[in-house]
Amino acid sequence: MESAWDEVAAAVAAAPYLVEVLPAEPARAAACLAALEITTRSWLGAVAANTGGL
Repeated sequence: MESAWDEVAAAVAAAPYLVEVLPAEPARAAACLAALEITTRSWLGAVAANTGGL
């Protein structure tokens, strides 16, 4: 699995309530992944890399 983002995006789309996906800032996303020492293979990493928050 390359990234968990497809799973996260599917969960967001299927949510019974509105979920707003804020735009990511690439530099901050990379810094966040490095600080957390995680990859985008986890849901948390996918959210950190692909969004500015949910």
